[in-house]
Amino acid sequence: MQITLNGIKINLTQTNFAYLKSQNNLEWWQSIIEFIEILISNEPQIELQTSGSTGEPKKVVVDKHKLFISAQKTVDYFELNEKTTALLCMSAKYIAGQMMIVRAIVSGMNLICIEPSANPLKELNQQVDFTAMIPMQAKSSIDDLNTVKKLIIGGGKVDNSLVELLKQKNIEAYETFGMTETLSHIALRKVSPISIEYFTPLRDISISQGTNSELIIDYPELEIFKMATNDIIELSNNGAFKWIGRKDFIINSGGVKVSPEYVENAISHLLTQPFCITGIPDAKLGEKVVLVVEGEKLHDCSILQKISACVEKYYQPKEVFVVNKFPRTPNGKIERHKIVSSIIKDYPNIII
Repeated sequence: MQITLNGIKINLTQTNFAYLKSQNNLEWWQSIIEFIEILISNEPQIELQTSGSTGEPKKVVVDKHKLFISAQKTVDYFELNEKTTALLCMSAKYIAGQMMIVRAIVSGMNLICIEPSANPLKELNQQVDFTAMIPMQAKSSIDDLNTVKKLIIGGGKVDNSLVELLKQKNIEAYETFGMTETLSHIALRKVSPISIEYFTPLRDISISQGTNSELIIDYPELEIFKMATNDIIELSNNGAFKWIGRKDFIINSGGVKVSPEYVENAISHLLTQPFCITGIPDAKLGEKVVLVVEGEKLHDCSILQKISACVEKYYQPKEVFVVNKFPRTPNGKIERHKIVSSIIKDYPNIII
């Protein structure tokens, strides 16, 4: 087994790991080498860490060979090979970064490794054929995306504002759908240079819908059968699906079920500050929809009026809260289940 890191082909034997670790003492590099070391060890299983963006972080134990099955699907879809140069700009502590490493082993592609950051392309002085980012990285890197040929974006919703920015660039970009339990993405949605509304499952993966419109996954190669998720979808006749939002984040406001992700997507072009939609207790409605913005102050005081022209009445936020900082996972995702706690912290007199 071998991997090409930063242009150097390395045979993956235990004797090489001391050398690899000595090349860089920074935590992000050590995480890469430690993951590879665990990956090629004789242990048949590996422990993965969920990000915690939709709940408390947890450990998931999987058979190692399943990582290679997942990686092969992406390698085949994007035709990655030894002539491909790919960029790893996500943490190797989580599945998205880890799967880039596994893909490099499977395909033989050259994996350029850099420290994860909000704008990973800023100091990159070379072209890359393929990389993976979270939406925040893609948006921050928009002026430098001419150095990338193909981009996959996961770990959060690719909103309409990001789609429009990507369309202005000469880049082939896809939104991914997946989770740690499925070992990275199981479906892709092209967003640039043309934008497709529906996700298409990868080869030999099928999607169905539960009684409450929840997504159900069948992935026989990973021994996943009828796995129900908290994701609400709209299913097409050909097995593709449109993602609506998560069941556990639905806001029940006066009997109307509001998907915060749906509202966020509809208003994303109106805000330059990081933001999210959530629900807080309300005596009359049960829950009321509110807009939460990150920063020292609200840049646009007329934002609620502008939002009223974009979404129907019952989906419109009734109030705006400005919090100093959103709770985020180590890889940059907003921890939605902690948003209300952030409001309480920055608004100690509010009764929730």
